[in-house]
Amino acid sequence: MSNHRKTHSKCNGDVNGAPSVIGATYSAMAPDQIAFSPQYEINNYGQPWFDGPSNLTAKKLILKVANKNDDGSGLINKLKVKVEVNRDWSDWQVAYDGRLVLATNVDLLAPNWSELVAGSSESLRYQVYLPNEVGNQTALMGKTVSWDFVIEGRTN
Repeated sequence: MSNHRKTHSKCNGDVNGAPSVIGATYSAMAPDQIAFSPQYEINNYGQPWFDGPSNLTAKKLILKVANKNDDGSGLINKLKVKVEVNRDWSDWQVAYDGRLVLATNVDLLAPNWSELVAGSSESLRYQVYLPNEVGNQTALMGKTVSWDFVIEGRTN
């Protein structure tokens, strides 16, 4: 059964300065087809508006899903997301792998690091898909969903 959906997301990186807004839009997809996001940089730069390095070290980078909207279709509850982070262009580390709606308070440093020092950055990418679960998913065909990823840098 072909269930199509369009997704849109944006990622706000707010470490020690103003948020940076980035986004992705995906075309219609079928169950088990994976959509890949662009690669994003989370920068630990300070005010004024990312002009220069911060003097604060981020001890946590908390990712949350916000502004969820699927117009009541229930699609947001079915989607899965795999969020990965990287710093040294070697191995990507999985920070979260599960239901999109449950991606709250995900620490993007936890897989491999304890901090993001001032003036440095971390790469982020994600995959989103609708699992091909048993049952009739016809009601989800043609539905759309949107959400924001909000990233908050914390110093403690």
